[in-house]
Amino acid sequence: MNDVSTAPSATRRTPRDWPLLGVLPRLLADPAALAIELMRMTNDVVPLRLGPATVWFVHHPDHLQHIMLDNYKNYTKGPLFARADILVGNGLVVNHGESWVRQRRLMSPPFAPKRLQAIVPVIAEVAGQRLARWRTGGVFEMWREMSGITMSALLRTIFATSMDEAGIRRFVAAFDTVIAHINVRGPTFFLPEWFPLPGRKRALAARVELHRIIQSMIEQRRGDKAEGNDLLGLLLASRDEDGSGMTDEQLRDEISTAVLAS
Repeated sequence: MNDVSTAPSATRRTPRDWPLLGVLPRLLADPAALAIELMRMTNDVVPLRLGPATVWFVHHPDHLQHIMLDNYKNYTKGPLFARADILVGNGLVVNHGESWVRQRRLMSPPFAPKRLQAIVPVIAEVAGQRLARWRTGGVFEMWREMSGITMSALLRTIFATSMDEAGIRRFVAAFDTVIAHINVRGPTFFLPEWFPLPGRKRALAARVELHRIIQSMIEQRRGDKAEGNDLLGLLLASRDEDGSGMTDEQLRDEISTAVLAS
């Protein structure tokens, strides 16, 4: 990130960290807890030491507008975000510059308010099915259950009825494997790419499975020549100012990005 000194600032506070390692152990152990602590601690732009590197934590709306809207040309997302490329390729999460602007235009139509309203019945149906299962009794791990609701609803809005329950389970298992590795790969971005991080081999195999699933959906939809009202159909129909659409690789990256962002 560049030009951080020009962002609005207040008295800076920093979180408790470890000698040499900084907040790296805390970020690896529980990133959500660290983020909540930082948000409660200050509205400022907070430097975080991750071993030999420093990253900046930004969450105040004024700072986000300054960086992401008013002065986006002055900033890049940096090597930490780039480590998500194992999942999202060159999707919006890691993209920047004019390429980001183009992809942002192409991604806008599916997320218009009217489109988002249309997915509410899908979410309600998925939640109702899960609630009916809970009513049969038993012990349920709520993190897994709520994640299941989110992913099932999300994949149904992306692929409509093209993916059955078995396909959803395969997708979620592969996705969770890659995410577990990104949670290690991201905070350790200062290590070389070849460094044998835990879970790397499993994550690469899971990425192949995710790409295979998404690519098969894209090919099926293109072959049917049916656009549809799900996210995949809307992205296939989306066109830039020059009339061009997304390649299969761009579609795959942005679908992966949408799942990651959710």
